[in-house]
Amino acid sequence: MESYKNYVMLNLVGTFNVVRLAATAMSRNEPDRDGGRGAIVMTASVAAFDGQIGQAGCGSAEAGIVGLTLPVAGT
Repeated sequence: MESYKNYVMLNLVGTFNVVRLAATAMSRNEPDRDGGRGAIVMTASVAAFDGQIGQAGCGSAEAGIVGLTLPVAGT
């Protein structure tokens, strides 16, 4: 359980934390001519969709990143 929690904390919660901090910093940027202030590119491995046996932490963290992408894009 500890190994699973560590993996999810590092990869999923860590990704959310970086997005949170980057979005806050980007919100202070001057808008470009199209009104944009920057972009965040989310990446996840194929494990999000095709996890391997014994890789529960990896598969669920990667799937969480995929699931996180649209909700944070609208905020």
